[in-house]
Amino acid sequence: MSEPSTRGLQFDTADQGEAGTTDMRCAICKAPLSWYFEANQKVLCGTCKDNAAAVRAGSHVPGLLRGLVLGVLAAVVGAGLYYGIGALTGYRFGLIAIVVGLLVGFAVRAGSRGRGGWRYQALAMGLCYLSICSTYVPPVLAAFQKREAERVQASSAAAGSVQPPASAGSSGPAAAQADLSPARVLVALAFVLGFLLALPFIAGFQSPMGLVILAIALYEAWKVNREQPLEITGPFAAGAAGQS
Repeated sequence: MSEPSTRGLQFDTADQGEAGTTDMRCAICKAPLSWYFEANQKVLCGTCKDNAAAVRAGSHVPGLLRGLVLGVLAAVVGAGLYYGIGALTGYRFGLIAIVVGLLVGFAVRAGSRGRGGWRYQALAMGLCYLSICSTYVPPVLAAFQKREAERVQASSAAAGSVQPPASAGSSGPAAAQADLSPARVLVALAFVLGFLLALPFIAGFQSPMGLVILAIALYEAWKVNREQPLEITGPFAAGAAGQS
């Protein structure tokens, strides 16, 4: 890497020979430095400094895709941790939601490579909320299965005493297939999805502290992905007096 020109720079002790003897290295590529830049308190060479500036000025799409992939993985791990502890202990520890918020937040930040901003904050909060909602699915399914088993048992007991006459126009399998139209399926899926997304708030009516913990978890995911402006200073001579 060619060294920047010293024309116009005021370094009283910028002796190139002495500067090159320092053990200062770039924080990213680990190359030895005789001249360096500082980017948000990190020592960088000229090439890595240019790359960092280009990343900040470039498209958000690659960072969002990486953040989505890593964030989904973290959300799955967090939901598994939440459900696993509940299954082992028989209790739902709401504070684990905060851990989920941190896991997802740091995963999205790693995917964005520290870029941050409202896009990544929204992504992290959305994935965190979906992860927490998913932890309600197993107990809800268990409750539905129990209710269905009770209904089937009651229907079987009633059918043993009374045999309803068969209707010519609405035989069982044909009527069931007729009811499963695409529109009905979409409506049912939308209802189920809306119900799952509302579960944390429905549970919050019974335990308001759960809503407080949920808010803290979302805040942690948001806070981790706050945007930090890129501040670049330099060039400085390594080992020069007065370096920052």
